[in-house]
Amino acid sequence: MASLMATASLGASAAKFTPELLNSLGRVSDAQVSPDAKKVLYGVSTPNIENNNSNRELWVMDIDGKNALQITHTAKSETNAVWMDGGKKIAFAYPNADGVNQMWVMDADGSNRKCVSNLEKDIEGFVLSPDEKKVIIISTVKYGETTQDRYPDLPKSDGRIIDDLMYRHWNEWTAEIPHPFVADFNGDEVSNVKDVLEGTQFESPMRPWGGVEQLADPSQTLFSADYATAVDSTDAAAAWHLLRVDGQYYLCNAKNRRFASPGRPCTFTTIPTPINITRAQDGFLLAAAGANE
Repeated sequence: MASLMATASLGASAAKFTPELLNSLGRVSDAQVSPDAKKVLYGVSTPNIENNNSNRELWVMDIDGKNALQITHTAKSETNAVWMDGGKKIAFAYPNADGVNQMWVMDADGSNRKCVSNLEKDIEGFVLSPDEKKVIIISTVKYGETTQDRYPDLPKSDGRIIDDLMYRHWNEWTAEIPHPFVADFNGDEVSNVKDVLEGTQFESPMRPWGGVEQLADPSQTLFSADYATAVDSTDAAAAWHLLRVDGQYYLCNAKNRRFASPGRPCTFTTIPTPINITRAQDGFLLAAAGANE
């Protein structure tokens, strides 16, 4: 932009920097270097003023910036694209015929696209394990009780049942929350999908800005989560993280490293067995060895 302004100030016949010019530029995002470090996979989003949206297509280029090639030409956006199978294939998220975002796989040149998942609700992101045999998928589950649940004879009611503090996220009501799902993956199909936080009101990744970057890879057991109720009445806005140890879940306050047992949000406990897990997560160093340490 500085270059354009300098050119204009010199009286050169360059186009003015206008909103229209800005919107004509593609937005490059989420660059992924291939396993052999010879290619770069990335997305380019192009705004459409008339439709008030943008469409993201996938591109591949040489590591030196040459031979850029658009490999998708679709009506919807491809997201979360990553290399797999040693760089021979690409996994990504894209809507299926019913408009539900699913996980897809295609050859590295964009051919042979195939939908490999069949979740009921949109996939918001995914992470492959290092051996590509497991995948963590982010999707949503219902949060709380609706008026229709309690009063089925009032199907058109738009009232809300509020019974805890965390009932709204900035500019939206909390009707659904994200959960991580772990599944098997054989390269052609996602199967045995299991909600890691099934039966809980934990939120992971944490909205409104959280994504798959808040999760450890599927070979780890530590990830971020928001407890959907006021965990600590004296510090309800504190950042809480969820630790899974030997099948048990523990909440860790990233501010003071105190722990609380799920289901007992105001009772803080010492972890029964000392834990020697240290992992940088969202700017916090989580080193769990006991409460109030």
